[in-house]
Amino acid sequence: MSLPRIAALVLVAFVLATMPARIPAAQQGPLKIAVVDVGKVFRESAAVKSINAQLRPFLESYRADAAKAEEELRDAQEELARRQATILTDDAYDEERRKFEQRALEAQEKMLRRKRELDQAQAAAMRQVETTLNNIVKQIFTERKLALILRRNQTAFFNPSLDITADVVKLLDQQLPTIEIAAPGQ
Repeated sequence: MSLPRIAALVLVAFVLATMPARIPAAQQGPLKIAVVDVGKVFRESAAVKSINAQLRPFLESYRADAAKAEEELRDAQEELARRQATILTDDAYDEERRKFEQRALEAQEKMLRRKRELDQAQAAAMRQVETTLNNIVKQIFTERKLALILRRNQTAFFNPSLDITADVVKLLDQQLPTIEIAAPGQ
């Protein structure tokens, strides 16, 4: 036998000798699995309800302001068209149209900025919820000595006794009953 082949056999023998003995599946006991419905956790948790309640007035204000800006721009566009047909010269119309387009661009940028601020406030709050949720799921995983936790949307069928969603919601409500959100844009 060649020296490299002997070295390879020695390495394989060493690896096999140091590996822990495999316990036959019959002796391992039942596989402990749980299922959590993350969507339901988000719908039912006090923290997410708190986030939605705090953001609702800002979202309604945003929608109202966007509708008002849209109406004002529509009126200004109609006025510009009316003035073009009656009194404006081509140069004066071009100047008025340029002013209108600038106004429309500024209104659009303002609405996009406000929407982005709302989205950022919601995302920051939801990150807090997700971090706490992940810690809770890890805690349950460890305490119950589970082998696997699946998301509900990743399963076709499961025994309802495997569902830990209610426990997760309860713990989340205890650990994070509310989240204070700074007013978007502040």
